[in-house]
Amino acid sequence: MKQLHTGLAILIFITAFCPSLSAQYTIPVVVHVVHNNGPENISDSLIHDALAEVNRNYNAQNASLSGVASPFVSIIGNMQIEFCLAHTDPQGQLTTGIERIVSPLTYVGDSDAAKINQWPSDRYMNMWVVDSLRQQSLVNSLPGTGTHPMQALADTSKDGVVAAYFTLLPGQRGLLTNFIAHYFNLDNIWGNSDEPETACGDDSISDTPVTAGSLFFRCDTSRAFCDTAVVENMQNFMNWSHCACMFTAEQVARVHHTLQDPYAHRSNLWQQSNLAISCAAPTDVKTVARDKITVGPNPFDHELFVYGQSAAELKIQISDLRGRLVLEEVYTNSAHLILPDLPAGIYTISIQDGDSRHIFKLVRGR
Repeated sequence: MKQLHTGLAILIFITAFCPSLSAQYTIPVVVHVVHNNGPENISDSLIHDALAEVNRNYNAQNASLSGVASPFVSIIGNMQIEFCLAHTDPQGQLTTGIERIVSPLTYVGDSDAAKINQWPSDRYMNMWVVDSLRQQSLVNSLPGTGTHPMQALADTSKDGVVAAYFTLLPGQRGLLTNFIAHYFNLDNIWGNSDEPETACGDDSISDTPVTAGSLFFRCDTSRAFCDTAVVENMQNFMNWSHCACMFTAEQVARVHHTLQDPYAHRSNLWQQSNLAISCAAPTDVKTVARDKITVGPNPFDHELFVYGQSAAELKIQISDLRGRLVLEEVYTNSAHLILPDLPAGIYTISIQDGDSRHIFKLVRGR
């Protein structure tokens, strides 16, 4: 724990979390954590970290791409999609893009009933994080799923992605990448069979070979099960293998067509008019204050002051415009931050003061 008194400075060096993605499409996301005060109530920082890894997967920046099997190197696709946690809620209020809902429905996440408090699906990609997903039989459990666009067209009220919390943990985020791809109209590489490892199904994508699925820890990059003359794309994110690390060029083409198609219920998400509401932040030149918390100056250069008027500890989190956490510390009463290495841009500062939470938009000038 860091304890600061007014006037005491602590130098904080912040390095770049990952290189700029320069994505073609930006998608605002709201994460609804449906929990019953168990391990499924994952931290904000874990959500930030998971989303950053998903962004790398969708922009062909994941380090594991260097190990793609030779038959598929030439068709590696870059989705050019970046996901940002929403900065504005449907009522126009500031938000971190993460909300927490206490409910026993966290244990039946595959039920539409677990999709609680959906935000408008034409403005946000809703993601529900739950303890587990179960079929109506309450026997078979799934790790997650995403609503296909045609399903959304038929019923927008449950549109979004639902994921068991463990798929946001390190080593499991290939699955989360898969669920989100369903939301953008991709099928699993083995098709829709309930027996993926023997199905030899078709995902209707021209550059993915007919493939039997490989679930979880199985991965044989030279496997040719369905056709002994054709190596299967075991490393595709639309497989469930532990070595999944790529999309193909034709998968990218299908997703981009979906994003452009007004009937697919995805075309408004990335429009600048929507991003100005959902992802962008105000740039007021002032010191901002709310209740007993004051933050300033705004814009700031390399110094930032936070003042509290209560004796409570202040838990301070600073996130960039993409929702990536760049600072998380705990202070006493007040803080004087010196941030020389923070890049110019727009940031969110979230301050937990006892039972109250305060969110401000800040601008770092040059």
